[in-house]
Amino acid sequence: MSLSRVPAKRAKNGPDAEQPAQFAFLDSPSGRMTKSFGLWDLTPWQVIYTSSELRQGNYLASVERTFEARGHTYRLTLNPARINRNGVKVEEYPGEREHLIELAIRKIAIQQRKLNLEVSDKDVVAINLQFYDLYKELQSTGHTFGYKEIEEALVILNTAKVTIQRTDYDGDGEPWDLMLGSAILPVMRLRKAGTANKEERSSVYIQVNPLLAEAIRNLDFHDLNYETLMSLKPVSRYIYKRLQHAFVFGENSGSPTLTLAASAVRDACGLNYSRSRKLFEVLATCFEDLKRMKLIESVTEEGVFQGEGKRRSKIDAMYCILPSADFAAQALQAQMNVVRNIEAFEVISGGKRPSQGWIQSADDPKQVRASLRTKRTNPAAQTSLPLLELVVADQPKT
Repeated sequence: MSLSRVPAKRAKNGPDAEQPAQFAFLDSPSGRMTKSFGLWDLTPWQVIYTSSELRQGNYLASVERTFEARGHTYRLTLNPARINRNGVKVEEYPGEREHLIELAIRKIAIQQRKLNLEVSDKDVVAINLQFYDLYKELQSTGHTFGYKEIEEALVILNTAKVTIQRTDYDGDGEPWDLMLGSAILPVMRLRKAGTANKEERSSVYIQVNPLLAEAIRNLDFHDLNYETLMSLKPVSRYIYKRLQHAFVFGENSGSPTLTLAASAVRDACGLNYSRSRKLFEVLATCFEDLKRMKLIESVTEEGVFQGEGKRRSKIDAMYCILPSADFAAQALQAQMNVVRNIEAFEVISGGKRPSQGWIQSADDPKQVRASLRTKRTNPAAQTSLPLLELVVADQPKT
């Protein structure tokens, strides 16, 4: 199959948008599923609670965190948003509300095919959606926010800035360049209806951040259970996403378990409690939640101590996590879908990699995947492919 020579497909909601072939790969096998996108979904940009140390009078300090993803260490800097609340200027971090709304926006965009690629700028992925659809989507997952709350959250997502930088070095011994410096939703335009029930009839135009757009272009995404994602609490959700990504992309090196340090979760989620014991209690509760949801089978803890005798204290803990059989089956299916997407893209594009750019094609990825599946003689062998090398844009080896 070869690239289509017909003019680019136009989106229904505008003459200056198109639907590249990569968008067709976003279709989920079930309405219960969504997508986890590359490095972006491993970035802990939400602030779970605001400690007194972060307040500087009427202002909020920038938040700095360290997190691990895909075998590398990253530094996240989050600058708060400044919003107008009842005529008063206040600063807010994006928190749980904003995270849930961002997840719901992506779910609607995928399920209702609301994504568009701007013709004027081929690196810009945009979404048009109705406030009412966003309100109902959140309500369906047990999260009811009023229209004013949704609007405020969108403003925070549009004005809080996230900076991500790798803290290790490339093959030449040079520091890595900036990975992202952007608002979570870099461009947003609210269109308020001037009629009765104007909130319900209002719409919003959004441009996703470059890291998310790059993940879509590179097919750097995998299936994730949306209902589970929206029902978990923030720290449990972060552990769930880390666990899922590790098993889909083989970060556990073939082991049936994943080892996670309490300090890694603390640093990523900003759990800077004055007493270490509080951190271990919070994580114990998270693991119980994950067990209750039948996502993990068991957790073995090994404490890390310092000092001797009465001065001996627990400063960290290493958790060996064994996922449940259902979780492992879902992760394996997600892994196979990543492999099939890459294989189908190579057929559709004439041998290109997704990172080489957006393409237009008249071929249906579902049909291509189905035809490849019938030809595959040993599908289990495909799971050994180095998936990260296939979906991450070309980078110098480290």
